[in-house]
Amino acid sequence: MGLTLPDYSVPKGGRLTQVVHYSSFIIYHSLSTLKQHLLDYAQYNLWANQRLAELFRQQSDELLQTPIVSSFPSVRDTFLHLWSVEFVWQERLKGVSPKEFPANNFKGTNAEIFDRLLSVSQGLVDFIAPQDDAF
Repeated sequence: MGLTLPDYSVPKGGRLTQVVHYSSFIIYHSLSTLKQHLLDYAQYNLWANQRLAELFRQQSDELLQTPIVSSFPSVRDTFLHLWSVEFVWQERLKGVSPKEFPANNFKGTNAEIFDRLLSVSQGLVDFIAPQDDAF
């Protein structure tokens, strides 16, 4: 399970395509545009966050707030960070420089954190998809 080395192949249309396998999620993307790379990775990011949210929604609030030795003090804090940084990067792609992380002072439930993270992840896909190839 996990990342395997990219496989390069030439599809029927003749353009070089890179195939990247991430567990059960496979990304097929053209090597021709940065926009397509960003879209592929935004779609993968959404898929990965959906899987994480699905798994951690089944866990108790107590478990998600249990202190751990990691980059952040708990799993909940890790998800708050993911939500915040995805929001900030999405805003930066739009040319906006946020003054504060959205998770600062957040007191909502774990379910609300997952919903907001997935909303931001979907928003990134929705922002990139309609951009032209020069994006």
